[in-house]
Amino acid sequence: MEQCLELLDSVEISDTFELEQSFRQFLDTLHNPDRIEFEVPEGLKSVLKDYQRFGFKWMKTLAYYGFGGILADEMGLGKTVQSIAFIVSVLSEIRKEKLPCLIVCPSSLSYTGLVK
Repeated sequence: MEQCLELLDSVEISDTFELEQSFRQFLDTLHNPDRIEFEVPEGLKSVLKDYQRFGFKWMKTLAYYGFGGILADEMGLGKTVQSIAFIVSVLSEIRKEKLPCLIVCPSSLSYTGLVK
């Protein structure tokens, strides 16, 4: 999705198509997820590193706009804990709606205390 949205930058030079200000703000928010304030769950504030907070906020931003996404980066950078933070932040809604929730992770993480 990010690559598709980047193609919209070429629209700026077009006389036939103009981006509305609200859409420009939307794009800006997707490029800068820290512009909307999303609170990291209390129990995970001291656990998440800055780049993991950024990933958490990116996921919250996508959810805010009704999008899904894939969190992918180098191994060992904390995708599981970022996903847990996201799920914890919406856990009351998940339980209220009786929706399922699943994290798929390596079995080695079950020994770190993050996944029980």
